[in-house]
Amino acid sequence: MCHSGHYDNYDYQPNIGRLVRIILSGRAIDAVICGINDQGNTLLHCAARNLGQYSRHRNTETTLENLLNFINNLIKGGCKRHTLTLYGRTLLLEVLAEVVLSVRLTLLCVRPTLCILLTSTLKEVMTLRMWLLQLKTSGVDLIQYGKDERVIHEDPNTNKEFNWGEVKWDYPLFWQSSKLRLLSFTYGSEPDGWTFWFAPVMDDSFMEFWEMIDHPERAMPGAWQE
Repeated sequence: MCHSGHYDNYDYQPNIGRLVRIILSGRAIDAVICGINDQGNTLLHCAARNLGQYSRHRNTETTLENLLNFINNLIKGGCKRHTLTLYGRTLLLEVLAEVVLSVRLTLLCVRPTLCILLTSTLKEVMTLRMWLLQLKTSGVDLIQYGKDERVIHEDPNTNKEFNWGEVKWDYPLFWQSSKLRLLSFTYGSEPDGWTFWFAPVMDDSFMEFWEMIDHPERAMPGAWQE
């Protein structure tokens, strides 16, 4: 399948839908096809990752249309929407992992310890909106989808950390981080109603610094420890 040994290392296959249809030779996508997996990766996981990567590659509208139709057929064919891969990713997390790489420094960061991804404002998250829209047009209730996804995120095996490349800040303190961690998300009945909250994955010393900034009274000599 599209997996090559690690969740951040696989071949980009924008024509995956056409390739699968050739292999199926006219057979409809059903529960059996949807159940095929490699280390927990289903065809829908592969399609979701390719959609997430779409904004980082030059492709034709026809290629995108074929990929979206393939995703739609997989969802309607009965593919499960919240299963974890061997590396702890749901379908939504697979798309997010690619989107985070796309937005990089355009991700709205209110300060170095908190970043926000608004599906209604950043053009780079077009693919995330497309994913949610495909679910909706396939008959999926996005509110219930969000509720179910949150339950899965409580599983300790869920991987909510994403590669982000090197990020540097000059103010208020120089730091760099190569990963973001999904803290939480809000959801709605429409794709534009979804918001995602991230924090850079930092070492304990930097967290102690922000703890001091947020609560200066605790750093004062002789401060009373509650």
